[in-house]
Amino acid sequence: MSGSESPFHVLLVEDNPGDARLIQIELDELGERRFELCTVDQLGPALQRLERERFDVMLLDLSLPDSQGIDTVLRASGAMPDLPIVVLTGLDDEELAVTTMQRGAQDYLVKGCMDGRALARSMRYAIERKRAEVALREVTTLQRAILDSANYAIIATSPEGIVCTFNAAAQRWLGYTEEEVIGKMTPAAWHDPAEVAARAAELSQALGDPVAPGFEVLVARARRGEIEEREWTYVRRDGSRFPVLLSVTALHEKKRGITGFLGVVSDITERKKAEAERERLLASEREKSEQLQLSVREAHHRIKNNLQAITDLLYLELASNNGAKGTEALRESMDRIQAIALVHDLLSQDRDVRIVDTRELTEALVPMALRSSMPDTGGVDLRLEVPQFPLSSKKATSLALILNELITNAAKHAFKHAFSAGHACPGPAGGKLYVTLYQEGEELVLRVQDNGPGLPPGFDMNRDSHVGLDVVRILAERDLNGRFSLTHGDGVLAEVRFPW
Repeated sequence: MSGSESPFHVLLVEDNPGDARLIQIELDELGERRFELCTVDQLGPALQRLERERFDVMLLDLSLPDSQGIDTVLRASGAMPDLPIVVLTGLDDEELAVTTMQRGAQDYLVKGCMDGRALARSMRYAIERKRAEVALREVTTLQRAILDSANYAIIATSPEGIVCTFNAAAQRWLGYTEEEVIGKMTPAAWHDPAEVAARAAELSQALGDPVAPGFEVLVARARRGEIEEREWTYVRRDGSRFPVLLSVTALHEKKRGITGFLGVVSDITERKKAEAERERLLASEREKSEQLQLSVREAHHRIKNNLQAITDLLYLELASNNGAKGTEALRESMDRIQAIALVHDLLSQDRDVRIVDTRELTEALVPMALRSSMPDTGGVDLRLEVPQFPLSSKKATSLALILNELITNAAKHAFKHAFSAGHACPGPAGGKLYVTLYQEGEELVLRVQDNGPGLPPGFDMNRDSHVGLDVVRILAERDLNGRFSLTHGDGVLAEVRFPW
């Protein structure tokens, strides 16, 4: 050190004036004033002085009036953790020397066994060691802060698999503390044993060497210089499970080889949820696409069938033209088309475009058909007893056309002529029209009954049937695979039975 450099400021804590004087002389004999010595005879006042002044190093006697032995070192290092401490004692005790170094001292000197040069060298070394210790502690603190702030579980082990680093995220996720894990456990402790066993079998086959279930499964590829990244199931201390992505790397030193392993763990619970939700949405979209394709095919098929039905109805009218007015035949055809349109309207409102609810169909269609045939329906007691039966669009269309024909037929033959002739409502209780639909065995039974004058004497379905009844019979037999009958009694009872 040159004279232009700042001297070292030394705090000597020594209650023996002779020893203090001897130390001063030995430092002065070095030839340069490189050490400025301040002497205090008790530890308490020394610590108070340290709060006011800055010193580079402390020379500390272990036997003071207010402090004795190791406790003296503990108090001094605890109060000033960044200040280098050189212990000066008359006890040549190797065990005591080691203990003082473990408790915070940088060196241990025996009085009478040193000269000024050795003391100066010890103080310089103590200062440098403390600087290195402080720098290392700062780096360690920074590393620890980085490790604990990371949103990853960071777990390091020895080559044998004993955990030596277990950061805050690992503690939170797994439910273990550092004290429970470090130096005591291996990462295999929180892996699913079944997954580890299955992976051991895979590695044994792939590597050509047997790999025992346990820690070696996690590092087998890393030992060979590869980075192993794989999904695993972690088991928390409470037994609950969560999915992770684990990346394992071997730690190397040139001379020592593998010194341990580092595992970086990501909690992929949310990613797995997102993947499951994406799969659910994709499946839903596929189902919707299939439903749309089915609906388009169904719509094409339905339109084709319904156009054919309209064509058949018009041909029936044309073939049976026995002098009826053309406008009346046209109106009846329009009513039939309207019945088909009603089915389509109900289909467009339903979630399932292939199914029609019989109650909705009946409640909409019967009053509409009655009003079309009888503008004034106030004199007719209309009763509907139709539960909810789901029908395919094809059967619903046929049922709608049958209902339209039967209601129109009742309005025309049971009520309309009587009203137009100025008569009261037919029957002693006025006009009545009952529509029922019920299940009997494996069949649905549709019944439409009125209390009108009934069938003409000698009526024969095969001989006397008109277009409307022909439509009903054809639809019942051909489209519904059922049967149609008319019964004469108190009015007319029309009945259609078909499989359901």
